[in-house]
Formats: sequence, C-alpha cells, structure tokens
Amino acid sequence: MKRTNRQYQVFCILLSASVAWSAVGCGSGGCGRQDRAKDVLRVGIESRPSTLDPRHSTDAAASRIGELIFSRLVKYDRNFEIIPDAAHKWEISKDGLTYRFHLRSGIRFHNGSDLTARDVAFTFNSIRDAKTGSVKRQIYDVIKRIEIESPLTVTFHLKEPYAPFLTDAILGILPEETDEKGIDAARLPVGSGPFRIVANESGGRVTLKRFEDYFGKEAGVAGIDFRYIAEDTLRILELRKGTLDLIQNDLTPELLPGLRSDPNIRVITAPGVNYSYLGMNLRDPILSKLPVRQAIGHAIDRDTILEFVLRDSASKAETILGPGNWAHDPEIRGPAYDPEKARRLLDEAGYPDPDGDGPRKRMNLVYKTSTNKLRLRIAEVIRRNLDAVSIGMRIESYEFPTFFGDIKKGNFQLYSLTWVGISEPNILFAIFHSSAPPPDGYNRVFYANAKVDALLEQARREVDQEQRKKLYRQVQVQLAKDLPYISLWYTNNIACMRSRVKGFQLYPAGNYYTLANVTLED
Repeated sequence: MKRTNRQYQVFCILLSASVAWSAVGCGSGGCGRQDRAKDVLRVGIESRPSTLDPRHSTDAAASRIGELIFSRLVKYDRNFEIIPDAAHKWEISKDGLTYRFHLRSGIRFHNGSDLTARDVAFTFNSIRDAKTGSVKRQIYDVIKRIEIESPLTVTFHLKEPYAPFLTDAILGILPEETDEKGIDAARLPVGSGPFRIVANESGGRVTLKRFEDYFGKEAGVAGIDFRYIAEDTLRILELRKGTLDLIQNDLTPELLPGLRSDPNIRVITAPGVNYSYLGMNLRDPILSKLPVRQAIGHAIDRDTILEFVLRDSASKAETILGPGNWAHDPEIRGPAYDPEKARRLLDEAGYPDPDGDGPRKRMNLVYKTSTNKLRLRIAEVIRRNLDAVSIGMRIESYEFPTFFGDIKKGNFQLYSLTWVGISEPNILFAIFHSSAPPPDGYNRVFYANAKVDALLEQARREVDQEQRKKLYRQVQVQLAKDLPYISLWYTNNIACMRSRVKGFQLYPAGNYYTLANVTLED
C-alpha cells in the first residue's frame, strides 16, 4: 500500500527517535519490524557485563562489548599483532623508558567532544589513582609520569624498561570530563569507537547504535542488540527462531549437531587461546599443602570431560600460555590423570581415607561456579573425580556477577574460570606476582614465590624476546611444580549465526572487533 506524505513523516520520526530497536514500529504494516530485522544485529550472551568502565571491567562480556564502544591507543589484529587505533604511530626510546604516541586528528567522542592527549592522560592517570579503586592499578604502576606534549601527542615515561607496555596500552579511552561531569561510565560510558551505547538495562540487555562520526571504517550495521539469556537452550531456540542472529562461544557443545543441520544457520570454528583452569585458595589450610593440590590434579579426568562433556570443542592445556604464543613451551606438563597416585599423595599429606570404600571423606571442599549448565556439568564430573579418591566436594552455584564477585574477593576454596584473550606472557605477572592479591589484583589464589617474582620482574624489563622466552619458561616450569592453578583446557572458538549475517570472522580470543564489519542481508 502506498504511504501518504504524512505517514512517511510519522515513520521517519519514530525511526529516528528509537533507542532500543526492539521497540521500533510504524503502524500495523510492521515496517519498523522489517527495519529492525534488516539493520540491527542481535547477539545472544550468557552473562551480563559487570561494568563497562574500562578502568574496572574484567569480565569477558564487558571487555568484548567495550571493544565496540571505545577506541584505544593501539589494538590487536586477528594475528595478535599490534596495529594503530587512536594513535596512528608511536616511538619507543632506545632505553625502553619512553613511549610517545601520536594521535589521529579529528577523533570524536560520542558526546561530540574531540579526543586529545588530555583524555589519554586522564584515563591512565585515573587508573593509577588509588581513589579510583581500579583492579588494574598494579598493571600501570610502571608509569612514572604522563606528559602531554601537544593536543595530539602524549608521552609515557616509565620507571624502568617495560617490554609489554604496548600491550597494556590496549585500554579504552574515556573523555577527561567523565568523573567531573558525573558520566555513568559503568552503565552508559562515553567512548569513541564504532558504536555508541544507547541503553543498558538492569536485566543485562545492552543496545549499541552505529556512531556516524567514527574516525575509522563505518560499521556495517545500524546497531547491535546484546541480549542476556542465561539458559543455553533458550539462546539456541532464539537463534533458530530468528530472534537472535549470532551466538559466539556461549554454546552448549551437545547442541551443535542440531545447529549444523539447520539450513538457516552457519557454524564456524577455529582454535582459541582462552584458557580454563581450576583455581585453589592457597591461604586455605588444606589447599596450601602442595601434595593436596597435586592429588586434586591427578584426580581430574580431563580427557573424559573433553570427550563427553565438551564434545571435543576444546583441547587439553598444560600451561596458561597456549600453542601459538611465542612463549609457549610444549615440554611442560601438568599432573596427568592418575587416581591411584592421588590417593598416595593424600595419604602422605596426612589425609588417609578414614573408612576405605565407606562414605566418610579425607576432607571436604567447596567448589564455586556460575549457574551456567555447562559449568555445572563440568563441576559435577570434577566432584565425582574427587569423590573417587575420597575427597568430598560441595558445589555452590551463583549468578555470574555474585560468583565472580566472590572470586575477586578471594572468597572461595575451589573455583573454575577462563582467562580470555591471552597473548602477552606478562599476564603471568598480573596473575601470579605476590604483589597483586585481591581485591585490588588478579592473584586471586594468593600465590607467592620469591623466585617466580624475581623471574617475572626480570622478564618484563628484558627487551630481547628470546631472553624473555627463556625467563618465561622458568616461570612456567615453577608454576607447574607449585600448582596454584590446575590447567584444564583451551576452548575452541565457535560461532553460530543466521545465514543473513555476512562478514563475520573469528578472532583467536573471541573478540567482538569483527562485529563492526558485519553486514546483514534482507
């Protein structure tokens, strides 16, 4: 039916006023619904972002969505190479103490202000300020001062040579007035990336709209609607119905065969670098004993979990730095599945089995995890593995924000999580150096080893990569002996999408950068 001019004007007003595209409509003809289906990418996610403020965000959902909201000085490409972003070039002094970044001209924040060196300095200095309470503060302690040389030139002066500094420069840049003007950086931050945030609902739904003044290539879709759906099965049903367009990694492996047989859905996979592990609180009187940690490692049957629970959607990990990382050492091995050895170690540690095959346990532990069904199935297999060597394990599951909050506080005995996007070996410093315990650091298991501390400090000062590799090998060997973590697996990247999604590519760390290049067919 042909529209009148008045109908057309009403349609345009409604369309331009839309904030969350799920609510757009233009009358009984349903033209708003067609526009939504054509221009907005709908992505299902399993966990809500805890905060979108790059100074505080640590969970995967927040970090990945932030990739679309913020620009950074530099960023990674699909091969983990550092490439320009807000900075179009940079110089590093011969002594490794000075990093000078030259910003692109004409970069605008989503509120219309220009991005300058002052904004860069504010973002990094804010993290360094103890009043901010950023968990990332320790990472940037190496900065001595930040110098604003010109509106588009900012120089970082370091306290000592620090080889991974370019990697740490991959941080979302906030406008200088963020705190002064009371911008809600946790829920509705202002960035300068290809998308701006227009809604962040308490239920976990995050809505982005294409930023027309983005300095780089224009995004291929008008917006992205991230929808938090905790249940794996419900996410899959929404994808099959067509109310979602894409799910990446937040998938239950046993549902993949059905998706692959659906002619309207495309499934792609690629090796990943995301590292899953079992963390143990080393301040716990039981878990502080190395033979107990060794016994737990020997009791866990990773092969069975990989084959029957993960359905070969992951590969066994022996160290946090996986194959493909320049500091990976294929000779390092963690504890292999050997329940009999686990029993001997527990006996030697002073925890004999009190009644043989009876119900009494050598010890009882608490394992915390999220309410995700796959995580719960993994927890149940681990519980049975430990039960076989007479270790009692109670599973406590919580919504992810509550669970993750406990882990960040060090409030646990056992837990399992995944480090995402591991590329720079200096992550070992952030995770295992004794100076970084919770709540302000990432050393959530309270690991402390003076030898490892010294090696990590030397490795990040060393500019020669081969020498750094040797140092990181020593670190990994010691970690394999001390077992603050029990390595589990590296998760493959899996994306399932409707056939109308074009241009999507998997990044090794599961990054969302690629969503800016996606287009949608009618």
